[in-house]
Amino acid sequence: MSKFKENQCDKLVQQIAVLGGSQWSDLPAECGHHIIHRGSYLWRWRLMNIAPLTVEEHQMTHAKLLNPLFDWQKQMFQNHRHDLLERYLHENNLIREEFVNQAYDYLKQVKYDIEHGLTKWEDVIKKERAKWED
Repeated sequence: MSKFKENQCDKLVQQIAVLGGSQWSDLPAECGHHIIHRGSYLWRWRLMNIAPLTVEEHQMTHAKLLNPLFDWQKQMFQNHRHDLLERYLHENNLIREEFVNQAYDYLKQVKYDIEHGLTKWEDVIKKERAKWED
């Protein structure tokens, strides 16, 4: 599996995160903060796992001076921080490459839809939450 596609997914997540405002201050977002660490490939590219923030807010979050998360995000972290990609792949009969390709296609479509006014960040997150809370 090429790391290129994974890097493209990482870039798309950040590009999408800055299309709206910071969820803490409503200032223009400058980056996306991963709630469940980006080392968890299962959650790495799920937009509901991203908190759009300014750079200063992001730094303050890592310094534990700011907790910009909504209550549902805190609960999601508690419920899913130990989820394993391998179990998900097995349960969904996927290989890692297919998983990454699906994430890439999804992120490209979301970015296009937001940029072209077909949807908003908040609506994307609502759809993701509905899918994963079922």
